[in-house]
Amino acid sequence: QSEKTSGNVVLTVENTAIGYDGEVLSQPINLDLRKMNAVAIVGPNGIGKSTFIKSIVDQIPFIKGEKRFGANVEVGYYDQTQSKLTPSNTVLDELWNDFKLTPEV
Repeated sequence: QSEKTSGNVVLTVENTAIGYDGEVLSQPINLDLRKMNAVAIVGPNGIGKSTFIKSIVDQIPFIKGEKRFGANVEVGYYDQTQSKLTPSNTVLDELWNDFKLTPEV
């Protein structure tokens, strides 16, 4: 776990396309996320919301375009299937197990 403070830029996504096996689900996607801002990804089923998140965390490659994280940005991700969670743990248990030494901001 890093103790360095992140910069103002959290995530930049430029002219990306997302999908599977060359089949584009959504494009172009552009995002400029800054520190202390929030984003919601909403839309109908099948439009690529989960695919977009998986592309950001490098589980699925973007079909085109690029993303860049800001300085000292650390990404945490729990997928919607909860495949990497322990069923007997509470939400707090999961977070504390992954981020034991993370200072409050």
